[in-house]
Amino acid sequence: MKVAIGSAFRNSAARGQLHRYFQQVEHLHQLLQKRGDSLHVIAIEGDSVDNTHFELRRYSEYLMLAMQVVNRTHGCREWGSTEEPERMQKLSYVGNGILEHVHEDDDALIYVESDLVWQAPAIVRVLDKLKEGVDVIAPMTFAGEAFYDIWAFRKNGHRFGPFHPYHGDLNLNELTTVDSAGSCLIMKGEVARKCRIIDGEALVGFSRDVWAKGFTLFCDPTERIQHP
Repeated sequence: MKVAIGSAFRNSAARGQLHRYFQQVEHLHQLLQKRGDSLHVIAIEGDSVDNTHFELRRYSEYLMLAMQVVNRTHGCREWGSTEEPERMQKLSYVGNGILEHVHEDDDALIYVESDLVWQAPAIVRVLDKLKEGVDVIAPMTFAGEAFYDIWAFRKNGHRFGPFHPYHGDLNLNELTTVDSAGSCLIMKGEVARKCRIIDGEALVGFSRDVWAKGFTLFCDPTERIQHP
């Protein structure tokens, strides 16, 4: 299996995020290599005023990781966590940069925000759940004990909530179809090549295109990742 992992970076060196990110990626790389699979990185970087671009190249060389560094400068300010339409449009522009650089022979893409904390074995377990009829899977993202991504995760037209059971139609013990999801999406390569973030709605727009193109999207409540 050929696997790509794609993430976006802005001023990540100054925030001290790159060391943790590449520790996680290197562990994933090692696990995949042991089973005969490969991994390459799609790093989207733009608008940084620190040395993020240089550090991305340095980590790639030091770890001997195949990596594409793609510029997606948009010239707009940085936002906090907000649903401001301009922010969503810029996130969409950056996110599509990941999708546009998936290789024709990639079997899977791991689309993950660069500041998230995740365990390589969990990512591999989710990769192995991709099969006939299961095209995209999103682990659940938490900030401490509270569910984090209450903007992107939606089912039957309703957003997830921060506290258990998160959504009345969610089966906490198995894969559950959802309208949309975010933060981390693990998908077949075909999905990444055919679907795009539409309508300037970040991963909600991508999820809409997934369903419109005849693919499926599931939430996996049995696997968790963390927002620091």
